[in-house]
Order: sequence, then structure tokens, then C-alpha cells
Amino acid sequence: MSQADAMKRTTFIFLALGPVIGGISIFVQFLVFDHPLALAELFSFGMIWMVIFFTIGGYVVGAVPAAVTGLLFSFVASRRALNLVESILLGAGAGFLTSAVAVVVIAAINPGAPKWNWIIPLAGALAGTLCSGLCRILEGKRSRLPAKNFHD
Repeated sequence: MSQADAMKRTTFIFLALGPVIGGISIFVQFLVFDHPLALAELFSFGMIWMVIFFTIGGYVVGAVPAAVTGLLFSFVASRRALNLVESILLGAGAGFLTSAVAVVVIAAINPGAPKWNWIIPLAGALAGTLCSGLCRILEGKRSRLPAKNFHD
């Protein structure tokens, strides 16, 4: 039962934090690559609404990829013990792949959408990195039972 609980916790962490991190990451990439602004414009009323829009949009668009990333990560992490670097690389890879699949599905559903967009998979990789690092740190505090030796 403990393994199932750990998988539920991990998936919930990815589902709760992944879309927020992804939405804010997309907003930051939008600012950096498209609109270099003055500092006064960053704290304007319109920018506050943009942050709210990207955060809510992150949940609308990113909830399914975040949950799938959390399930993939928790499935692999439950099978073998991962150190922090392996956890981060696994989370980043799973986040990138699930977000890339989401971009392909959106392009298939909406023919007018761009066929490939690097912003969404990069946001998924960043969200997967941060969420998997957090999950590894939280799960590392819980002691794991040592594996039984052959002679035991």
C-alpha cells in the first residue's frame, strides 16, 4: 500500500505544481523572446492579467501532460531507487515528451495551429525538472526499507 500511496503523492505533486510552473515558464519565455519590456511595464495592470491568464491556461492545457508525467515518473521511481540527478533527468525527459505529444495532438486537432512549438515542451521539461526534484527530496526524507538479502 505504501508504493501506491507514494505514486498518488507524486502524481498529485506533478498535477498541482506542473501547470503553474509551465504557465509561468511560458509567460517568461514569451517576455524574453517576443517583448523586451521596461521594468515599469512588467508591473502594469495588463501584465498582472497576463500572468493570471497564463497560470489558468497552464492548468487548462497542462493538466493532462502533468498528470501523465507524474504517473511516468512515479512508475519508474517506484521500480528502482533514483538519486537526485537521475530523478531530475527523468522528470525533465518525461515532461518534455508528454508536452511534445500534447503539441502534436493540438496540431492534429487544430490544423491552423503551428506544427511545432518549442516553448511548450521546454516549459514541460522545466516543470518536470522542478517537480521531480521536489518529489525526490520529499521521498528521500521518508526512509525506504532495505531490500532483503539473498541470505536473509
